[in-house]
Amino acid sequence: IYGSMLFGPYEGFILSMLSLVISQSIMYAMGRVIQNQFCRTFLERNKEKIAVIKNERYKILTLGVLCPIIPSDLMTMSVAFIKLNYKKCIATIAIAGVPMMLLYNFLGTRFMTNIAFKSYTTITITFL
Repeated sequence: IYGSMLFGPYEGFILSMLSLVISQSIMYAMGRVIQNQFCRTFLERNKEKIAVIKNERYKILTLGVLCPIIPSDLMTMSVAFIKLNYKKCIATIAIAGVPMMLLYNFLGTRFMTNIAFKSYTTITITFL
């Protein structure tokens, strides 16, 4: 929202998408490091669940990124645990993130024009 307010709708969208790719790349790298140290026993205990995740990997990743309740950082780290392809993972995250980015971008442009909407959004974001 603030990216589109500060930089405009197009630049805000591009910068938000760039920040999403960078942050998810960092989480993917952290997931690969943590996987070697902490998650080996978890993966060994839940082989059936991991097999389902591997079969439906990109569908689950897309739903996880689209769902506002699940942190996308957690989904990216989980994908790194099961060693999915980095480029396909980041491409899936970027494509799945476009609808939310466009929604937030639209809210940011509306936020610039309406005082009541500005105050309501600021209060809501502050409480969240």
